[in-house]
Amino acid sequence: MDINAADKLKAFFSQHRHLQYNKGELLVRAEDDPSGVYYLHEGVVDQYVISEKGDEFIVAFYEPIAIFPLAWAINDSPNIFFYEALVASCLYRAPKDEFLNFIENESRVILELLRMEISHIDELLSRTIYLTQGNVHAKLATVLLAGAKWFGKKTSANSVTFDFKILETKLASTIGTTPETISRELKLLKETGLIQFNKNILTINDINKLEEERSQSSL
Repeated sequence: MDINAADKLKAFFSQHRHLQYNKGELLVRAEDDPSGVYYLHEGVVDQYVISEKGDEFIVAFYEPIAIFPLAWAINDSPNIFFYEALVASCLYRAPKDEFLNFIENESRVILELLRMEISHIDELLSRTIYLTQGNVHAKLATVLLAGAKWFGKKTSANSVTFDFKILETKLASTIGTTPETISRELKLLKETGLIQFNKNILTINDINKLEEERSQSSL
């Protein structure tokens, strides 16, 4: 993010209410009118919907710096998403009208917010293609690659580590399968050396090879 825009966003939100959420706590419920616009300072928040059958589908993961829900704040769109703290998270929340007044004359901030939203939309479209066409192996690879892009920490040129445990139940609900199936698929990826676990923390050993694995599994 543009440093100037990031500084302005932090300065604005830090004047407002500071909130702390434990892992698994809901920030916003679907169909509820949000209490304001959130600024994610520390942690990870996932955005998801729940189908009529009760299946959970993760739309996006947010990491610092993230602002949400922008569609509700800027377009007055009804909020249809749940937002949940994936790990212990710290946020600021500003009233919607004050946020809109703040960005009205901040073109660089608006541009950065637009870039953030476009990035999430591009990732969602790409992920949707694989999730609708690929097998379970390709779907899991797609979700892991998306997570690596959103909040993975590079440990070398091609390897990425997640700073927190990724729950098999979350992966299963995103892909539309069972935790047992996810467990088997993770074991296969581990046996081929594409991923590894250290104290339940996942590392993708080679992003490029995982990309190749996904492409081959989608054929």
